[in-house]
Amino acid sequence: MKFYTSNLFGQLSLLICLILVACTSTPIVSKDLIVQHDLLDRKNKFSEGVYYDVALCQIILVGEIGNDFSAKIQRLDGVMRKSGGCVEMELLLASRGGNVFPAMVIGGFIRENKYTTSIMSGSESTSSCGLIYIAGSIRMVNSNDNVTRLGLHKPSVVRQGFRECIEYDQDISFKEKYKKYLVEMLGGSSAEKYYKISNGSSCTNVTYMYGKDLLTSEIANKDVRH
Repeated sequence: MKFYTSNLFGQLSLLICLILVACTSTPIVSKDLIVQHDLLDRKNKFSEGVYYDVALCQIILVGEIGNDFSAKIQRLDGVMRKSGGCVEMELLLASRGGNVFPAMVIGGFIRENKYTTSIMSGSESTSSCGLIYIAGSIRMVNSNDNVTRLGLHKPSVVRQGFRECIEYDQDISFKEKYKKYLVEMLGGSSAEKYYKISNGSSCTNVTYMYGKDLLTSEIANKDVRH
């Protein structure tokens, strides 16, 4: 990721901007996630579940994807580009999902702005988080990593406080929107494979994919093995 800074004044301006839009505090990480706590300790907290690293031009999403995450990412993106000089942005993920509709909105923004996406080492990008991962123009993965993973299952929504599987025969409009999103992000054959795997699992049973499988299926498109 590229980072440009002209002078000390620019760096101070960035710091002031970030203080104005968010309060920093000790990172709080969902207990049910496998995450790199030491990594997050070195990041700045923008808001619950959203961190950033200006030097790497990197935004980090952790934990359940909330309905307001799209607005937070867009706001933080603007500050980092304008005051931090970031040109190429990366979105680092460590989440077991959340609401599918905000995830697709985030994905649209990520693709439009040509983000690179990656999964935090030792963690996972599962459920609706996977829809964000595949939105990266560059989708990084380590082919030698057998721990970090992408998790797929049939989408679900929360209705009246209860999570329900989306039944495509009852919600044809969502099925069409979902498949169109996959094609836009991945292209024909990779989108079809993603759809087939996710549709082959219920919304409570997850199918996991790791580095080599993700590259072979072209769901990931850049190998960063050491």
